[in-house]
Amino acid sequence: MGRVEPIRDEHTLIAVKKILKQLSLREWALFAFGINAALRISDLLGLRVGDVVSSDGGIRDELDCTVAKTGRHLKVHLPPNAKDALREYLDNGHPFAQRLDAPLFPADPSAVRHKTADTPARKPVSRQWVNKVLKEAVERVEPDLNVGTHTMRKTWGYHAHQRHIPLGTIMDKLGHRSPSVTLRYLGINDDEVKRATLELNL
Repeated sequence: MGRVEPIRDEHTLIAVKKILKQLSLREWALFAFGINAALRISDLLGLRVGDVVSSDGGIRDELDCTVAKTGRHLKVHLPPNAKDALREYLDNGHPFAQRLDAPLFPADPSAVRHKTADTPARKPVSRQWVNKVLKEAVERVEPDLNVGTHTMRKTWGYHAHQRHIPLGTIMDKLGHRSPSVTLRYLGINDDEVKRATLELNL
């Protein structure tokens, strides 16, 4: 099995969103938010409803996060697609949306072994579940693509690079220390070498 890849094709992205929305508003919102926030899955699943809902009940334009791996403070700006997905999910699919301390992406109550009735409201969906759901959705559209939870971060970085966002900005968003790490992480070098080889065709 090769390394986890970004979703490069925009048609695949659209199709995966559609599949996930048919499955569950939770999975759809997690993916839509994940590919825009570019957070590590541990930070994504650590978010609470109160992290994204403002005092007036709307979805925040930006979130304040502390990255678990590095302790780095990070502002995460949310574009309209991410905000719209979160709004629809919180209005129609989140079982504990009125509880600001509830996980943003809670586990299904039936899947949680708990001693008290409110325990499910405190437990997020598992990383393994997100990985499984994402793999199954992508496999229906692009079977040869190797994906995992890191795919969401890589997808943001890949498309940012394709839209000529400065590499320094992408590095900062992903928390990388050098351009070579970022390019390798996104598989950009491999893509560019392949493209150059095919175009030269000596």
